[in-house]
Amino acid sequence: MNFTRKIAAAGLLVAALAFTGCGSSAEIGYVDGSKVMNEAPQIKAIMDEGSKKIEEATNAASADF
Repeated sequence: MNFTRKIAAAGLLVAALAFTGCGSSAEIGYVDGSKVMNEAPQIKAIMDEGSKKIEEATNAASADF
């Protein structure tokens, strides 16, 4: 009986330790989006190309309906 209680207590301790980190929103760092867009012309070109494709798809969908 004493052994069973020790195993149950150990199991509860492990479960409690496993769930202590869940749901925490630890902030490690941040990204300044405007700085990235200004210093990386490749990213700006990709974003512009994506915007054009979205606009074309929107126009095509509007024409179909």
